[in-house]
Amino acid sequence: MEAYGVKNFSKKTDFAVTNGGGIRASIAKGKVTRYDLISVLPFGNTIAQIDVKGSDVWTAFDIV
Repeated sequence: MEAYGVKNFSKKTDFAVTNGGGIRASIAKGKVTRYDLISVLPFGNTIAQIDVKGSDVWTAFDIV
């Protein structure tokens, strides 16, 4: 995902979030295969980058 962001986003990413339960497995150290990626992220979610004020991020996490 980091490589995707570096390649496809024009702005630096400060942090990332994902939905609870969205990551389904671990990846062992070593070569990462397509199967590993599909096992970890099986739902076909999209990756997006947005501009958000720090105060809005704080409010969003304060609600959770």
